[in-house]
Amino acid sequence: MRITTLTFIAFYLNGAIDSGRYDDLTTGIIKDEIKKGTVFDFLRRSLGTDIDLSILEEADEAELLAEWQDLLEAVRDW
Repeated sequence: MRITTLTFIAFYLNGAIDSGRYDDLTTGIIKDEIKKGTVFDFLRRSLGTDIDLSILEEADEAELLAEWQDLLEAVRDW
């Protein structure tokens, strides 16, 4: 996956976080969605027009999800 794609997604996520409109979305909620494999659908539903994931193809989402799931497994205190 290209670094520009990751940067684009990070830009949207940081903007959503900084807006203050999503303070109810805890890391625990996000971790659960990652574990279930539904994080991208969750982000689309929860953030609405504050995120545009159209740059990600299905394979990109699968790759990121696998990396995030591996991270959760490796860093259990996160």
